[in-house]
Amino acid sequence: MVCDSLAICEYLHERNPRAGGWPDASDARAIARSVSAEIHAGFPDLRANLPMNCRARVSRFTLSCGVKRDVERVAAIWRDWRQRFGDDGPWLFGKFSIADAMRGHPAVNEWQQASKAEPQVIAHAESFLDAGSV
Repeated sequence: MVCDSLAICEYLHERNPRAGGWPDASDARAIARSVSAEIHAGFPDLRANLPMNCRARVSRFTLSCGVKRDVERVAAIWRDWRQRFGDDGPWLFGKFSIADAMRGHPAVNEWQQASKAEPQVIAHAESFLDAGSV
């Protein structure tokens, strides 16, 4: 069973390389793999304090220094990728790639909309809503 999200992306790419795996150019491909791994496994403050919760809507809260640092790093990565490699299209490396699975896709938007009807609640993902500071 393949259960790690980055490994799943690699598996799907091997099964259908034309569907949008890694960039074709070797330098772009190496950077995409490296920084996708960083996004996939890094940013501990961001992950701990701002869990993905598609239903949550928070109007005001204060970010800790660690969360701000993580958010700034993610934004810098995305800006760098687009500036260096994004000339061939709207995605981080121009054409859609696995690196974009760490960012956004129309299918993700559809999934997020569908999540609003999900009855299950994960308590620790809801807890930050009450804290007002992350």
